[in-house]
Amino acid sequence: MDGNKGARSSSGVVKPTSLHAKLHNKRKELENLTVIAELTSSINQSLLKFNQDLENLEEEYDQITKISSNWQEIIRSISLASSSLANYQVSDYEDPQDKSDGDDPVSTKSGGRGRPLPETLIRIKLDEEGKKAV
Repeated sequence: MDGNKGARSSSGVVKPTSLHAKLHNKRKELENLTVIAELTSSINQSLLKFNQDLENLEEEYDQITKISSNWQEIIRSISLASSSLANYQVSDYEDPQDKSDGDDPVSTKSGGRGRPLPETLIRIKLDEEGKKAV
């Protein structure tokens, strides 16, 4: 044997120095793989949290859509109730001149004298199938 570390002997056996180098390389590779595994786990957790956040946003979006739809129905109902007032003139809103006959100064649906009011709306609660709830 000569004094070279890591060199092969004449019998083809690897010297201990080259084994230490391979072992060092494998340990370094293991450390790198461990870091990659930790980063992958971190990314996985982040993606799971992101998925949960998206599901929450979808639920909130559905609720906002439902609320907006309810408000549209409310506005439509108000519009329907007040559309009957469009047929009246300004003079119809003045106090009636003849209060001595005991009539209410507010008009009725049957065409009584007095100030006109919007139509009365009635809400009927429906169940899931669209039938009247009792």
